[in-house]
Amino acid sequence: MAKGKAKVKKEDNVLLAPVANSSPESRKIATAISILLFALIGAIYLSNQSAKQFAILAYDAAGLVATDAEFYAARTIRLWLTLGSLVLLAVPLFVFVYIKSGYRIWSYAGKLYLVVATLYAFYLLAEAVLMYTPVSDNMGKTLGHQLWLREYWPGYSFPFDKRDRPMLVRDTINFGLFKSAGGPKAIFIGDSYTAGDGVGYSDSYPSLLAAMHPDWQMVNLGERGADIWREAFNLEVFLNALAVKPTIIVWQYFGNDIEPIALDKGLSLPQFPVDGLMAHMVNKSFVLDFLYWGFVYKAPVDDYLEFLGSAYKRQDIVQEHIKPMEDVINYCNARGIKLVVIGFPIAARTQWSEDTYLKELGNFAGQYHIPYINMAPLIEKIAMP
Repeated sequence: MAKGKAKVKKEDNVLLAPVANSSPESRKIATAISILLFALIGAIYLSNQSAKQFAILAYDAAGLVATDAEFYAARTIRLWLTLGSLVLLAVPLFVFVYIKSGYRIWSYAGKLYLVVATLYAFYLLAEAVLMYTPVSDNMGKTLGHQLWLREYWPGYSFPFDKRDRPMLVRDTINFGLFKSAGGPKAIFIGDSYTAGDGVGYSDSYPSLLAAMHPDWQMVNLGERGADIWREAFNLEVFLNALAVKPTIIVWQYFGNDIEPIALDKGLSLPQFPVDGLMAHMVNKSFVLDFLYWGFVYKAPVDDYLEFLGSAYKRQDIVQEHIKPMEDVINYCNARGIKLVVIGFPIAARTQWSEDTYLKELGNFAGQYHIPYINMAPLIEKIAMP
């Protein structure tokens, strides 16, 4: 017997023989079929991207477009279409690479198609995974953040007042218990820091304090995106509805609370553009959305800080901005309610926050003898670089 491995002819292999012996005409037909199947996969997937199912997934941040049932049904349909496309991908891969190339998988056409098909398969798998991966971000623009809101933010709508938009807080408030139960009562107001945007509800600081003091009745009225006018409005509605006197009100402040007044007074907000074809692609794919916002897009942080700095330098804006806080201070003083103010810095710019608004916030609180907690020293120790 000759040394080395014996070569096996393609004609001797039952599976390979029909391929090796196929005529040029049949291979042309196979090529056409593979191209049509690949086009069909793309058409099914892309049409689904722009269909109502995806429109339901891409609901607005307040969660008002779709019910939970509609949302989860849409995501399930999208998952099966994605996985179905992945399965169908094997058909043109087999037909084109093996039949067209006569099992010469490393021919130029075979290698090209194999690379394209493999990348597309990884894309589909990543798409299927990311559409079930809720991840919060600090801008609220990503599809992953919208998933996070759907999963972890019930969007409780405060029922007692129809003015303006409804209050969307995370706390499932037991109104009767809060009003009737004995013991001290605390109300927390603020924006996403108080509401706990990006963490589980049990990890928000009002929830941690409630766990440490089980004898207290505590309500978290934190609402993501709220400014101090909105926060004061939420507090007013809650107190009027329950006619209850809390022991303490904790008011959390953040630097962008001045933004709505600044815009009303004529300042221009820096844009966060995603335009044209890029916007269409990013908004229609969890993978492209993840890659764009995570690795490509660079937020104009310095431009936004310049906008906020300009707002804090204008006394007309600042005076209008602090009016609701002064009203709450007067309300608390008239009723013997203790008020505490907590100031949060912009995590990546703690010193800028100190110089721009936190020191002035402390001075303002001091004028009214209000306890003030500056979180900048703690945030500076734990903030990401």
